[in-house]
Amino acid sequence: MLSQFFYPESLTPEELDLFLETGWFRNTDMLYRSTMTLLDGDLFSIIRTRLPLEGYTFKKRLRKLLKRNEKHFTYKINKISITKEKEQLYQQHTHRFQGYVAKTLSDCLFGCTDNVFDTHEICVYEDDRLIAVSFFDVGARSMASLMGLYDHNYLSHSLGLYTMLLEIAFGIFTGIQFYYPGYVLPGNKRFDYKHRIGNLEYYNWEGDWRPFKEMNIHDLPGDILKDETYALQKALMEAGIPFKRMLYPLYDVEVATMPNHELLRNPLVMDCFPNYQSSSLLIYYNAQKDIFQAGRYQQYMPAFPFFTTVSLEEYYDKSVHYLEIMELLEWIGESKSAAELIAQMTQQTPVN
Repeated sequence: MLSQFFYPESLTPEELDLFLETGWFRNTDMLYRSTMTLLDGDLFSIIRTRLPLEGYTFKKRLRKLLKRNEKHFTYKINKISITKEKEQLYQQHTHRFQGYVAKTLSDCLFGCTDNVFDTHEICVYEDDRLIAVSFFDVGARSMASLMGLYDHNYLSHSLGLYTMLLEIAFGIFTGIQFYYPGYVLPGNKRFDYKHRIGNLEYYNWEGDWRPFKEMNIHDLPGDILKDETYALQKALMEAGIPFKRMLYPLYDVEVATMPNHELLRNPLVMDCFPNYQSSSLLIYYNAQKDIFQAGRYQQYMPAFPFFTTVSLEEYYDKSVHYLEIMELLEWIGESKSAAELIAQMTQQTPVN
């Protein structure tokens, strides 16, 4: 399983609990779960996290932050409502995101449908001025933090962490058992701030939540894929085959394909003999099947494209990412051995 998506037409609090407990999370109007993601020009394993709230207490440094900010600011907790002030805060933060970025806060949280989630917000004010807001979904015994926004003029007040602490306090007060702060990416420090709230648990993709300190990075799907791809790169070098390491952010995009069209479904591939042929000769490690595969691919033009090369160039470096949807043109083969597949590939596909 690389990625799964689900668009609920309705959702009970108990159903949200079950989705969160099994590694799902919300993005716009859909629930999704994925084992890996592309960020900062690299591939990372996605680790879903949660904080058990039974018996939870704020550490001393967190209590100090709460008390310090309470002296300067006030806050309100309400059902979500989108206002001009919140949209302005969102625009201050769009540069933080990579990949496709929704143009408005409303699009980011709701997509194109009515909100079926029980979404709340925490608004932080200095006098009557909104300086921070966070959004979270509430289930029967779980809550999921979605996004925190704050005025960059108040960086010294750690408002992003502050609203997370206020969310946790709300959860404890209302009898919530688990607080889900989202994912972290081992090897990328961008999301490490989530560890500041306490001792997190992680979802191991086998259906279990374990203490984060027990996690072994070498067992993670994305890191296994990267390790096997490194072995593949070594084999290509030993065979004297020129190649280019490419990332493919559209590996999980669904389009209305014509019969017999097979799209590329791997986020990390080796483009062999780059720039020598009109189509792309790709070899990669399939983590789902634990096997190396190779094929010749070309750009696929769907009838109703959602993504275009021009729009993706706003968010990805074209020199290291495929920004076109790629379809299989000719299947070459697969093997447990990278060296064997490379030998088979060179025999079947001489360079033009």
